[in-house]
Amino acid sequence: MDMNRPQPLSPVILVIGLGSILLVSGCAWAGTRLSSVPPAVNAPAAVNAPERADAPASEPAAGKIAIAAKKGEAFRISLEGNITTGYSWTAKFDDRSLELVEQKYVESGHEPDLVGAGGADNFTFRGLKTGRFEINFGYARPWEKGIEPVKTAVYEVTIQ
Repeated sequence: MDMNRPQPLSPVILVIGLGSILLVSGCAWAGTRLSSVPPAVNAPAAVNAPERADAPASEPAAGKIAIAAKKGEAFRISLEGNITTGYSWTAKFDDRSLELVEQKYVESGHEPDLVGAGGADNFTFRGLKTGRFEINFGYARPWEKGIEPVKTAVYEVTIQ
């Protein structure tokens, strides 16, 4: 055995070294994935507005979703979410013009009591008077005061 000649690494040392590198990089990757921000929310997930041929043809302002309904007629907005993360949707609107009839979280079509599964926040509104109104939604944890919602959605509602 020539002491001046470099010896090949032992397979055991090579495996331990590579395993350590993978472990450290895996922990760093997992740490970035386990942040307090929930997975992306596709807002709006669904809008269950009445389908009518006489709905206005005007386009809403950029970034807004248009809905048309008759005065006194109920319409529903459904936004995907995951209440198990602590996040939920809240709505801000003019309560003299629109009435929130019901807000209900519904789990998606999966096995009952499946931990961590998502669903949708369903908001049912009724128009109290004619006109054009905005509903602003925010997806946030209600106990975290002073923190901006992680997702928002704006609906422009025309009541005829």
